[in-house]
Amino acid sequence: MFDRIAIIKTGWSEDYRGAKVRGNYKYPQADHEKVNFLPGPDGRYFCYVPPIGGNKAKKPFGSAPKPKNSNGWLVFAVSRNPDTGGLYVVGWYEDALFHHQHLMRPEYEFGEPWFGRGADGHEIVYTISAPRAYAIDAPDRTEWFKGDRMKRHLLYLRGNSERQLPSEKHADEALAKQLLAFRSRWLAHLGKEEEPIYVSPEEGAQFKYGGGGFGGGGESPYHEALRLWVKANPSAVLPNFGTCEAHTEYPLLSGDRVDNVYERKDRIAVVEVKSWISNNDDVLRGIYQCVKYRAVMQAMKHDRALPVDAVLVTEDPISDAHRKLIERHNIIHFVAPKDR
Repeated sequence: MFDRIAIIKTGWSEDYRGAKVRGNYKYPQADHEKVNFLPGPDGRYFCYVPPIGGNKAKKPFGSAPKPKNSNGWLVFAVSRNPDTGGLYVVGWYEDALFHHQHLMRPEYEFGEPWFGRGADGHEIVYTISAPRAYAIDAPDRTEWFKGDRMKRHLLYLRGNSERQLPSEKHADEALAKQLLAFRSRWLAHLGKEEEPIYVSPEEGAQFKYGGGGFGGGGESPYHEALRLWVKANPSAVLPNFGTCEAHTEYPLLSGDRVDNVYERKDRIAVVEVKSWISNNDDVLRGIYQCVKYRAVMQAMKHDRALPVDAVLVTEDPISDAHRKLIERHNIIHFVAPKDR
């Protein structure tokens, strides 16, 4: 199934979504790696690979990796714990693309991103992108293995190693099978053993492995900022709810939590928010969440028979297909201003 498998070795970060990178690495500008598992504006993931050679005076980031085939890679990221030692799996990327060059992260197109720049003012760059990524935060990193084959920062296990000795091929294949078994244990727990799954970059984008179970990776800073703004500004979202009780992360009897609820004596609105990092799949999911939350809230308020409005708040315009869908289901759509 996976004909192209690679490993990258990075500095140590607590989450690779903004936390500082540590370690005894000898290459400069490791701060590119601090957002290796932070989804970008379109929901894709962007990974920086440490230098693999080249003239550092002319190419301060080193040479970008250039495998013979650029797409369709399964790339595992590993890091050495600077406190305790040991090489651990910190996450992986599926259906990854090697760009053969260093590219600036897309957040800079929207202005200065919250994660800033490198220590000497350089923009954060990447060399690999992928539609799906799985991050393992520091407390849950349990998969340890020997780093005998990791002499460099990048190792191709399958798909780019024709000149190897038979013993090297055997060692690489053994390591590939070990990593694939780790991936299968992860996905088997989710009931998707051999199927890559789409995970929302907005809510719990990164699953955690270890301690006998899995759990959500938490809310993105973009989603939190939008959710709190919606709670504080009901009159901007729905002018007829200017005087209301506003709640956030409102619990429903179905076990769900609504991002925001506006409550008047005679009417209720359930509000789902999707920030600018949500891609089309995530927006579509938000539309159906609106349908579900409205139905559950109506059932909860059946004794008063209050009308319930369903509202989707985004930071970007939605597609024509999504617009037709929300009209069909009588959902209100509001585009929140980015300069709020």
